Amino acid sequence: MDAKRWTIAAGLAATAAAASAQPPLAPPTAPVALSVMTYNIEGLPFPVRRGRAQAAERIAAQLRAMRQAGTAPHLVVLQEAFGRAQKAIGAEAGYPYVAFGPGIHAANDEPQDAADRAFAAGARHLKGEADGKWAGSGLAILSDYPILSVRGMPFPRYACAGLDCLANKGVMLATVAVPGSAAPVSVVATHMNSQEASGVAPARYGWAYDRQVRSIGRFLTANLDPAAPYVFAGDTNIGRSPTRTAAFTAMLAALPRTAERGEVRTALATCLGPDASCSLDSAREARRSFRHGKDWQVYAPGAATALRPVAIATPFGHDANGAMLSDHIGYTAVYRVTPIG
Repeated sequence: MDAKRWTIAAGLAATAAAASAQPPLAPPTAPVALSVMTYNIEGLPFPVRRGRAQAAERIAAQLRAMRQAGTAPHLVVLQEAFGRAQKAIGAEAGYPYVAFGPGIHAANDEPQDAADRAFAAGARHLKGEADGKWAGSGLAILSDYPILSVRGMPFPRYACAGLDCLANKGVMLATVAVPGSAAPVSVVATHMNSQEASGVAPARYGWAYDRQVRSIGRFLTANLDPAAPYVFAGDTNIGRSPTRTAAFTAMLAALPRTAERGEVRTALATCLGPDASCSLDSAREARRSFRHGKDWQVYAPGAATALRPVAIATPFGHDANGAMLSDHIGYTAVYRVTPIG
């Protein structure tokens, strides 16, 4: 499988206009740890959602205020960055490096087998499955540190179910030069097919999910450096499904790795475990996100660099009135970066 290479220049060009009006601020002091936030910003367009451009502007303003206070995450993984306002968040918040996932016209060249063809033949216009793509992947990675390379791949066009088919969902991989790390850190982002919200039967959204898992596995086997430490962040749409959990974790456990092959750890599970020593700014919000079960951060060491979550922050949770800027909690995991050996 040949995954199309996505250049960083394209992502930077897309945010150049916004950045020229408001130059990026200096990044925070070089960390003894690496902070990564994952956030589905609910960027669905009008008329599906209303007021999302204003919400994106408020998200950008809050990230910029955090930067001024020295508390902004070093890396931000966004999902549903579909529109202009959502794509401008990185530049408006002062991030000097921004990369986007596959666009609306990107295609996947994986060959179809008989099961793929049978599933594709069952696509229904009334469910949004045969109307083409109305938006790109909605994936974006914002970084304080140089992004050395970016690769992205949409899921096969038929490997989706229901309304999720209107977006060209997929996976992307950015290699980031993190100060203090013996090797660049790989950051993987994805947004996978929903369940009931897709508007189709479980058999259909279940098959689509399994097919997406298979595509991600192929993509990471071909592109993820086996010796690199990595953080896999995004809206997995697993929820409380044991079937989805098993399929997703089995795919990650099977990756060819030179360190801790077969181990699948998430930041929330580690920091909320009975023996955890992580600091939490809001245990209640962290547990809400954990119970929600969709916004995952999987982490793994590399051959020369270990990652260990030491804190969870929830800057984009519920406010004093119980309101949120999205239908997801945006949380940050802080990883201690240490050399191995």
